[in-house]
Amino acid sequence: MESNERGAGKVNDKITTGKMSFFQRLTPPGISAREEFRWIRNGLIVSLLFSLLFFSRFFTQYDSLFYQLGDGSRVLRQGALMPSYMEVLGLSLGGFLVLALCMLPLAAWHYGYHYQGSKSIYLMKRLPGKGELIRGCLGMPLLGAAVSAGTGLFLLFLYGGFYRLLTPQACLIKDWIGI
Repeated sequence: MESNERGAGKVNDKITTGKMSFFQRLTPPGISAREEFRWIRNGLIVSLLFSLLFFSRFFTQYDSLFYQLGDGSRVLRQGALMPSYMEVLGLSLGGFLVLALCMLPLAAWHYGYHYQGSKSIYLMKRLPGKGELIRGCLGMPLLGAAVSAGTGLFLLFLYGGFYRLLTPQACLIKDWIGI
């Protein structure tokens, strides 16, 4: 039991000595960085789950390229063409855009937070570290938007590779990306 108490003391020592975690420095004083990080993480999970709709759309279009024979085998339809990648993708990655756009009101809320009660905006502007107000108001929103955009971009290329590898060459249209 003593080791557990010591471990808890170390965490409390970090808090009382003024050492801040990286994420805590990205939020205004008094706002839980852990809670905001949790909300952003949950937004990323929901966006990722929503992006999986791409596979449903892809396989629906993919199956339409073939005739189903009575014995269960499939034959490629003559002249069948797969819709462009962007058409199949649709709004599957839209959740990441929505999450990134949600960071704008979060930044505004961070700024407005300094006008509540005794949390004076004027005090924040007078601090020796001139970037403290900007970092506290924009840090977590910018991090959330960057991670959301980066994840969406990564999945755009990953799903594009999946589309390109699985679609039969004869069924690809000339401008298969569709931009």
